[in-house]
Amino acid sequence: MLRDRCPTVVDYALKLAKAKEKWVEHSYCYFIKILGSELDLNNRVLHTAAENKRVVMKILLGLKKGKPINFDFHRTIDWDNLTKDETSFWQDVELWVNWFRTKYAYAQNAYEISRGKGKSEFDLKVELIRNYLSSMLPEETDSDEEKQKQYEYVDSCADFIIKCFNGRI
Repeated sequence: MLRDRCPTVVDYALKLAKAKEKWVEHSYCYFIKILGSELDLNNRVLHTAAENKRVVMKILLGLKKGKPINFDFHRTIDWDNLTKDETSFWQDVELWVNWFRTKYAYAQNAYEISRGKGKSEFDLKVELIRNYLSSMLPEETDSDEEKQKQYEYVDSCADFIIKCFNGRI
């Protein structure tokens, strides 16, 4: 359910960060797998483990009536039980989730308008990078090697986002 009902833009962000399976596993292990049945004082089952797990999954995914309404990526990570490297990894993933949640629709709209005006794929990509990914470009003080890595990373991110726009992800 986590894998299949994740909001689309969050799914894109997790895939871009190569973290989808790791996120599903993390969220399941720390928030869902640990649940059991609830018993009353006479040891009668109030809620089965399956019912409890379904409720927690809906809470994690921010679902109301089956639709994602209040998804909060930050709440799907058990921040208190992470190593320094894991914390850094999930913070980076969270940056992408936040980018997709706040900027993706605007970037997609601008892309569609420019594409409708007949702009070339190259120009569309340059526009996407300039308007929505420029903060990821290297600084003047970075080494040539670092600059090259950053340019390649931004280029691959732009390609991925364009594939999302075109329904190929």
